[in-house]
Amino acid sequence: MREATYVTYLDFHSEVVLSWNISLNPSMKFMVDPLDKFIKNEPNPSTKIPIHSD
Repeated sequence: MREATYVTYLDFHSEVVLSWNISLNPSMKFMVDPLDKFIKNEPNPSTKIPIHSD
C-alpha cells in the first residue's frame, strides 16, 4: 500500500480550509500549488496574509 501526503492551508481564526492538495509523490510544486490557487481566488488580494508552516 502506498502512502499519500496531504497539505492544507487553514484560516486559524475560523478554522476554515482555504485550500488543500493530496499526492502520492509530494514535491515543492505539490506544496505551493494550493497556496497559489488560494491567492488567485482571494477576493481581497491587497490584504497581507501571514503564512505559517511547520
